[in-house]
Amino acid sequence: SEGGWCLNAPIYQTLTLQKVSSYFVQWQDHLKVNGLAFSQDALATKFSTVVTICVKNVLEHPPPSRRRGAS
Repeated sequence: SEGGWCLNAPIYQTLTLQKVSSYFVQWQDHLKVNGLAFSQDALATKFSTVVTICVKNVLEHPPPSRRRGAS
């Protein structure tokens, strides 16, 4: 079976993602620009689709705000 992905980065509401070529996906948050190269177009497309869905979910269901001292 094929392995999965682990995006070791927070997904913010402001994260932007684009598939800049058949095999390369780039995303940017408020701190930096990241990118991944894939060996197949289908893998790059699937990764891009999954991360886009995750960003959409964060936009539709934002996490509760964290306040200092809140328990």
